[in-house]
Amino acid sequence: MRYPKIWRKLINGTAYVSGGLACLLGVMCTGEAILRYFFKSPTSWSLNVCQYMLGYLLFTGSAYAFQAQGHVAVDMIRDFADKRSKGGLEGKRIPRRILAIYGYIMSIFYTAILFYGVWGLFMRGVTRNVWTTENPPIPQWVIHTPMLYGMILMMITVVFMILDIIAGGDEFL
Repeated sequence: MRYPKIWRKLINGTAYVSGGLACLLGVMCTGEAILRYFFKSPTSWSLNVCQYMLGYLLFTGSAYAFQAQGHVAVDMIRDFADKRSKGGLEGKRIPRRILAIYGYIMSIFYTAILFYGVWGLFMRGVTRNVWTTENPPIPQWVIHTPMLYGMILMMITVVFMILDIIAGGDEFL
């Protein structure tokens, strides 16, 4: 199965949302600095809102980082695997495919562990109606929802990448 074009479009859309949040975050931080240092009138809420926005943009943009291969990879090991392949395996890059699939499976594993932890925090916020203690008070489930969304997108993206590699694609090697 090749990497679905519709999924690529969805992930690209979330990347635009993440980029928009980054721009908004920059504007808010600049505005806060101007208010604080020039007018001696800082807001009581902007730091907390900026912290939440930073988490949102990181989690919503992480699936795009996988898709665009923006995460760190150890090229030296992958190149070594290509050089060590013997016989008719050079064109198929079997060792490199195995390493890539292994790395992506480990990414799913660690993302699933993180998802499990955030899911517990999300459910605690929903069942106990927990709110943040900062200004402005926000229900904790609102804070954790984009994180869960981003991790689900990440895991599905990586599964599609693995399937693409198995199908013979070279884009995600």
